[in-house]
Amino acid sequence: MKHSIFFFAIVALPLWINAQQPSTGQTATLKIYNIHVELNGETVDWDETYEVAVTNGVMSVVNIFEQEGLKYGTQFTYKKGSNRLKLVRRGYAIKAGMDTKFGKKRKDMQEIKTSIPGSLSKRVVDNIVLCKENLEAINVSFNYELIYK
Repeated sequence: MKHSIFFFAIVALPLWINAQQPSTGQTATLKIYNIHVELNGETVDWDETYEVAVTNGVMSVVNIFEQEGLKYGTQFTYKKGSNRLKLVRRGYAIKAGMDTKFGKKRKDMQEIKTSIPGSLSKRVVDNIVLCKENLEAINVSFNYELIYK
């Protein structure tokens, strides 16, 4: 009995405490820029640039556009394994007095060992129909760059 308590205190407890701490490479920086919004046929250039820290396995929400009771944002989930990096994104629009409308879920993947290390960049285009009867829609396009280690 004494040996098992001694073993647990000397070997297992430090390993368990070390496993609870986040390791390096768990967070990455997501930069969103060059945003163009088309709302019901009218073009709006949004000059904002966003920089967000994303954590491995945790969904991060970025509100990109807000005007006249309409809000557009994107949910990002960053997943990094030993060989691959995946960024899952899903756009959504919220209009006052209406339910939240979601776009398609898109996945971007990069091989860590064979691709350019440390960066993933794409151009994103998202189209969400707000109201079918009135043909209201929002089209959003932006560039993003994910910088990881």
